[in-house]
Amino acid sequence: MKNYQRIKRQAGCAIAMVLLLLWVTKSSTIRTEMTNEKTMDAEAVKQMIRHSWKGYVECAWGHDEAAPVGCSSVDWGDAPIGLTIIDSMDTLHLAGMKNEYQKCIEYLQSPKHTFDVDVTVSFFEATIRILGGLLTAYELTPQQPLLDKAVDLADRLMSAYTGGNGVLPTKYVNLKHRKGLEKKRKTLCLAEAGSVQLEFWKLSKLTGNNTYKDVSGKVLDFLYENKREDNLWPVEIDSKTSLPYGRVTLGGRGDSFVEYVAKLYLATGDEKHRHIFEGMVHAIQTNLMVDGKLIERNETKIIYKMDHLACFLPGLYAMMSVKCKACQYKEEMLSSAIVLGDLCYDMYEISPSGLAPNAVYFSDTPPHPIVSPLKKSLWNLLRPEALEAWYWLSLATKDAKYSLYTQRVLRSFNEHSRVASGGYTCLKDVTRPRVKIDHMHSFWLAETLKYGLLTLSGTELEGKVFNTEGR
Repeated sequence: MKNYQRIKRQAGCAIAMVLLLLWVTKSSTIRTEMTNEKTMDAEAVKQMIRHSWKGYVECAWGHDEAAPVGCSSVDWGDAPIGLTIIDSMDTLHLAGMKNEYQKCIEYLQSPKHTFDVDVTVSFFEATIRILGGLLTAYELTPQQPLLDKAVDLADRLMSAYTGGNGVLPTKYVNLKHRKGLEKKRKTLCLAEAGSVQLEFWKLSKLTGNNTYKDVSGKVLDFLYENKREDNLWPVEIDSKTSLPYGRVTLGGRGDSFVEYVAKLYLATGDEKHRHIFEGMVHAIQTNLMVDGKLIERNETKIIYKMDHLACFLPGLYAMMSVKCKACQYKEEMLSSAIVLGDLCYDMYEISPSGLAPNAVYFSDTPPHPIVSPLKKSLWNLLRPEALEAWYWLSLATKDAKYSLYTQRVLRSFNEHSRVASGGYTCLKDVTRPRVKIDHMHSFWLAETLKYGLLTLSGTELEGKVFNTEGR
């Protein structure tokens, strides 16, 4: 047994050394390749933020999101609730756009803005984007009307719990009628059930009303008590048993659950979250990492696929390797974060436009390279996860290559997604970047450009725990 343990430790050291060698080689190659490229600095990202905001203000002010190509708007329902305004405020503040920030506050405090509208919203999206945005705005500018607005929204969203099955929230909430709703063939997923607790915990802390954290926290307690022995977390949830089942992935429908378990530990210090997170890390490393690739599993087979959404993981690993002093597996997390951070860059590098598709597929033959040409999931929605990962990796490793990754990707967005009159838009096909999807999601300003600015400015926000919407 002792020999086995010694061999196991030696094997782990050997793998770590190989990963380190690959990291050094990749860093050197990237720096050499990019030496002659035009440098992009923090001021250039601020220009992108100003250009994005111009597109929103001129085409969709007050509405939820902009469609900048046709200069129109996109709303979640029949009436707008100011999504992009709320979701963008802290990015405007970081970019020094104080006048624009103040206009957002004035709009939210005016009669023009209200949540008392007959609109059905995603409980999860409204919590992370709107409630999270209002709480951050209140922290930046402690004005009571902003906190009142957050409480008003939260009280409406809490109907997801009273309208649920007694354990889990509903997937949707009607804001005016304060009613939790379900829709046929639209089942609740793991991320939706377990990725709202950070916002409600923060609201309880600010208001002294523990109902928010207590009610939302019961969902995590139930999931923790009923976790699988292998510490893998399927992403679908059975409406009758309230238990997860089916596919295991760190991409869509499962991504932010592990993130919130980790961040709740950092925010609250509650050891139960750390223990669950450590079990998750061990399960991910054992079951979902194959030759440096992050894969998915169902009940019977491996799925050689990785969503761009899963690029949050190297960022989370890098952050936790530094911030979680008591955590096990810190070295393994950082080693894997470095490898996966490069893999996320490869998603961009393989694309003719320099912009990543929504997902990539790997060969089922070792060493499981990315399959090219891509045949599925070719759209790009201006997603933030890779830039988020490179931000945390840049802080954890001090390696300049993450700044270079960020610069190259932002240049590609400028080349293919920038709308001349204002704003940025999604691509339908990254291999044919002229084909657009006329939509500028609020997370482009809230996260993608924010992480780009933080990386290129070298800013570290001490003592802050970001939610999954980057605030």
